[in-house]
Amino acid sequence: PKSGTTSPGGACVPGPGAGRTIAKTNIVLAATATDPDGNLKGLRFRYWKLGATPPTGTLVTSLSSGKGSLTIPTTSLADKTTYSWDVRAEDTAGDVSTFFPAGTSEPCRFTIDASAPPAPDVTSDVFPEATSDGATWATVKFGGKGPITFSASGATKFSYAFGGLNLKEVTASSGAATVPALEPMHSGPNTLQVYAY
Repeated sequence: PKSGTTSPGGACVPGPGAGRTIAKTNIVLAATATDPDGNLKGLRFRYWKLGATPPTGTLVTSLSSGKGSLTIPTTSLADKTTYSWDVRAEDTAGDVSTFFPAGTSEPCRFTIDASAPPAPDVTSDVFPEATSDGATWATVKFGGKGPITFSASGATKFSYAFGGLNLKEVTASSGAATVPALEPMHSGPNTLQVYAY
C-alpha cells in the first residue's frame, strides 16, 4: 500500500517518536493499493498502543479505486497515549504485501491529546496534497492563486505559513476557515504548515 494517512492528522509519520499529535476524536486510517493480478481483496489495518503486541487487525474489503479506510472511534482511544498503526494489501489468492510504511521497520504513529483541537484537515481543489510519485500538481501555474480550506473540530482560529515563514492567522467559523487566494512562494512542491487553536 501507499499514501497512508490519518484524518485528522495527515500523512503517516513513522516511529520512533510520538508521530502526529491528534485531539481525542474519531480517527480515520486510509491507504491505497493496487494488485498486478487484478484480484485485490482488501486492506488489513492494524492499530495498537505503543509497547503492546500488534493485533490481527481488520480487513477492509470495501474499496474505491484501491483505496480503503478504517474508522477508530474516539471511545477506543485514551488521552496522552501513543498508538502505532500499519496496513497491508491482501488478494483473493491469499497473497499479502509487506506492511506500509515501506522502507522502515517502524509503523506509523500518532498520539492523542484531548486538550487541543485535532490537527487540521487541509483541502484544496487548486493545490492538492503532493503524492510520493510526484505526479500531483496544482491546477494553476506558478504565480496563480486559489482557495484552501482548514478544518478542525472546536478550532477558533488557524495559523498557516509556507516553510514556517511569515505566519498568518485566520479566524474559524464552526471549526473551519477558507483562505480565498493562497499564493505559493515558489514553483514545485511547497510545504504549508497549518495549526489549529
